[in-house]
Parts: sequence; C-alpha cells; structure tokens
Amino acid sequence: MGALDELMAADAAEQAVRLPKDELVASISAMANQQIDLERQVEYAELALEELRGRLSKIRDFDLPSAMEQAGTSLIKLLDGSILEVKEDVYAGITEEHRTAAFAWLEQTGNDGLIKNTVNCNFGKGQDAEARELQELLESNGYSYSANRSVHPQTLKAFVRRRLADGEPIPAEVFSIHVKRSAKITAAKR
Repeated sequence: MGALDELMAADAAEQAVRLPKDELVASISAMANQQIDLERQVEYAELALEELRGRLSKIRDFDLPSAMEQAGTSLIKLLDGSILEVKEDVYAGITEEHRTAAFAWLEQTGNDGLIKNTVNCNFGKGQDAEARELQELLESNGYSYSANRSVHPQTLKAFVRRRLADGEPIPAEVFSIHVKRSAKITAAKR
C-alpha cells in the first residue's frame, strides 16, 4: 500500500467516525436533556435529604429523649440487643455582645489561661528583627497590627462541662450555654 492509499484510508476512517450534523445535534440535545434531568434529580434528592435530616433530628433530639424521660430511664437494651441511650451534651459560646463580660469573668475567676491571644502584623522584606518584637514595640514604632483574643470552642466546651459537673457557678447568659439531649443507638455486637 502506497502513501497515497494510506492517506486515503485514514481519511475514510476519520469520515466514518464523524457523525452527520443532524445526528451530532441530536446527540448534544440528548445530553443536554440528560443534564437537565440529573439536575432535577439532584435537587429533589437534596430536598428529600433535608426532610430526612429534620425527621431524624426530631426523633433523636426530642421524641426519644422525652419518651425515655417519661419512662424514667436513660438507657434501654432493645430486643435486637442494641443499646439505646440518651446523652446530654453541653454547648457554649462567646457572642460578640458578651465578649467583654466573658473575658472579664474568666480573668476574675483565675481562668484566663483559656484565653488565646493572637497578634498579627505585616512587615516588609528585611524586617525580620522587628517582627520578633512584642506588641508594645509594634505600637511604639507605629506598625499596623491586629490583635485578637479568643477561647477555642472545644476548650470552652470542656471547661463549661467540667464546671457544671463539679457544681461550680458559671454565668450561662455570658457564655451562651445550653444542654442538648440526644438519643444514641449502639448496634448489637454480632
């Protein structure tokens, strides 16, 4: 087979792979319709998942804990051997509105070790020595910086849980404390 024959054969194979214009448009249209259908299915599935999460939350966080409380128990072994238990979890946070009061209370009660201080400062090239100075040096030299005081959420949660368990006072309104009961089911070992 000569070079011309090979070229003609390759061209014929390429032509065979190409779809006629009407078939190509029909194929593109079918894929577009498929996309529209899939987008609708995803939207429906997301709505259905949201509804299921709401129903699960109602049973786990309200219905079962309430029924268990009425039964006077927080733990039941189910017929299949699974364990149903209602547990309490403590949530706490510091809102911007109560930030000053929360930090003042932590300092007054000797719990200021929970407070994390972060000082950020931007320096130009070659200012490594100045970057090592403390916040006072930054202020006295006129550098711009931002300072932030915070308590890590998990640290605050553990602190509040410990104080409540020990019967120690803590201002619930300042720390936005709430207790959430929820049911947990541990499957039977098989």
